Amino acid sequence: MSRYPDPATATVDVERQLVEEMAAFESKAAELPDRLAEMAGVDVGSTPHEVVYEENKLELLHYEPLADETHDVPLLLVYALINRPYILDLQPDKSVVRRFLEAGFDVYLVRWNEPSTLDRHLTLDHYVNVYVDNCVDEVRARSGADAVNLLGYCMGGTMSAMYAALHAEKVRNLGLLATGLYFDDSAGVVRVLREVPTGHPAGKARLEARVGERGRTRGRRRRRRLRLRRPVGRAADATGERPEEGGARRVDEPTALHGTGSRAEGIAVVTVTAGR
Repeated sequence: MSRYPDPATATVDVERQLVEEMAAFESKAAELPDRLAEMAGVDVGSTPHEVVYEENKLELLHYEPLADETHDVPLLLVYALINRPYILDLQPDKSVVRRFLEAGFDVYLVRWNEPSTLDRHLTLDHYVNVYVDNCVDEVRARSGADAVNLLGYCMGGTMSAMYAALHAEKVRNLGLLATGLYFDDSAGVVRVLREVPTGHPAGKARLEARVGERGRTRGRRRRRRLRLRRPVGRAADATGERPEEGGARRVDEPTALHGTGSRAEGIAVVTVTAGR
């Protein structure tokens, strides 16, 4: 028997496969309106909460407790500036917020909402020392605690780390998730954002010019640049250098994380705990 396919039957097989794939595509396309309607009806961010503080576009959410006993030290989630915070509260069985509540934490969350051109002059100093600080003070006042547990996600984690360094007396424990901590322009996310697709360093000037025009970058440009990076798992093959004493440590790994610098982005640091 020949190892090679019969040219006559091979052509028929290819045509049949194409017809089957086209039929399957048409079937899926016909279901698209129903699927979109189903997605639109999904209720996300449904864990009961109230807005207890507002400033500019920022909203501070306070979630209703779900446990019989609540830890004395409240937990403040500082979410990313760009992503939607309902990612931490998708559905009752897929909710980070709900798991914290069930574990007895008194949970607050910073919802930034969308910035506008009016916010173009805001700096990191304002976000950290005004917005985050005001939210921390509001949580402290409502709970009666001297310090809070701070858990930051992505850019919210970067700002949380800055805040903890500047206002250590107000932070009981610090936790960081998917957080960038290394911003030297020779590597890491800053280099990716500054480069044009070809990798030419002229991208730095182009980026600064675009930011100068609008006060912020377009979402599609950020997505294109960030897709050049590998996911959070990139931290696993880091350089092998150990952080200094008191440096980053994984929540699920008591030993110091191997690797610092750009490839240490995306790690979680100190486990968030609470006093009774």
